[in-house]
Amino acid sequence: MGVNISAKFTKDNDLYNGLNSIEEDLADHPNDVRTAVVTYRSKFGKTDFESGGESLTVRIVEFEPIIDAEAVGKAKQLQRDAFKRRTGNPMQDDLFSSANSDEEGE
Repeated sequence: MGVNISAKFTKDNDLYNGLNSIEEDLADHPNDVRTAVVTYRSKFGKTDFESGGESLTVRIVEFEPIIDAEAVGKAKQLQRDAFKRRTGNPMQDDLFSSANSDEEGE
């Protein structure tokens, strides 16, 4: 089963789209990796009756960027702890920070 993500904030729930508060930073620094707290729920699921494949779509209902360095550290620790509980393995550097590190070392 695959999982897709849907995120569409309407004017009724736009208050919960914290990305609006950092849109200038996103445009000025498009390659930066950022941390956020995200709340989501299941939106719908579907089955391909020919292949039997199934997929689920979740909808992001709250997206809050974390910009304070201390809070980012706490959020990343929560993420690492959750990853270890889920997989049984310690979390490695994420794909993007690993790529950035490699580019800096060249």
